[in-house]
Amino acid sequence: MNEKAGVSMSEKITVRDYQAGDWPSVKLALLESDIYTAHGPTVLKSEKGRIDFYVQVPEKGKVFIACVAKPKSDEKEDQEDNSEQQESSESIVGYAVIDFFSRGIFILSLIIGKQYRGLGYGKQLMEHIKRFAKKNTQYTILRGFADEQLVNVHTFLLKQGFRACGFVEHDLSLNHSTIHYVFPLREEEEPELLISA
Repeated sequence: MNEKAGVSMSEKITVRDYQAGDWPSVKLALLESDIYTAHGPTVLKSEKGRIDFYVQVPEKGKVFIACVAKPKSDEKEDQEDNSEQQESSESIVGYAVIDFFSRGIFILSLIIGKQYRGLGYGKQLMEHIKRFAKKNTQYTILRGFADEQLVNVHTFLLKQGFRACGFVEHDLSLNHSTIHYVFPLREEEEPELLISA
């Protein structure tokens, strides 16, 4: 058991759609992320706008929330501190924002809260996204990206079976480069087609 997070490494996450009351937990995970450290407060505003857009226009994308059951002791403390608020039996450990495009799904964000990192929750959330994409047969690839300076994101994507597709984009507004990654959802998908997706 991880004392800091209060959960064991083998605990399974539950993934659900984003709900209006999730923003405070999502914001906390984002504030603790490397992307926030690298790019500062503008990330909060753009991510909130992105989440609001996909909640309002679900045919364009989705926002997934990853949760674990809240330990009993936390539930009692929350009830005492927030007796007026609605009870929750779950803790939000992270979230993902995905965008639908013609041949696949673009993973725009996948963030796990600091206290829940290293417990396998990011991998479980990525597996949920892969299953979701495979169920929707029009999609043949998953795409992801990472700022060149965020080495841990590159490592995570490679461990999840993604391949760098050689496309590097330089964003002058943020003064950084982005490397794109692909994951084929169908065995018959040709690697050279993945690059142009």
